Amino acid sequence: MSPTLRLKAVVERMLTEAKFWYCVTGSRRNKPKLPDMLCCSPCGDFVVIEVRTRPSQKPLVRTVIDDIRGHGGHAFVVHPYNLADLKTYLASFHKNRSPIFNKAHVP
Repeated sequence: MSPTLRLKAVVERMLTEAKFWYCVTGSRRNKPKLPDMLCCSPCGDFVVIEVRTRPSQKPLVRTVIDDIRGHGGHAFVVHPYNLADLKTYLASFHKNRSPIFNKAHVP
């Protein structure tokens, strides 16, 4: 298994433990430069995660991440040296927030 796939597996476990919904991208049908993981927090926040094997690599999806943040979403670029920061980041979505319940309007 490649280092990137191993790191993605660790991130997936962390997302599952934090009770996030997520989808791993990577198909040729996806929009170019789409981040590696699209997530929804337990509170309903939109979060994207880009997985990098080295912190010195600049993510190719920087413009997409900036767009997502500009529209109120959240983004995190994870590498092997900041996994503890990711765990703290994911836990921050549970503190001082109440879940948002969207009810469909039925006429």
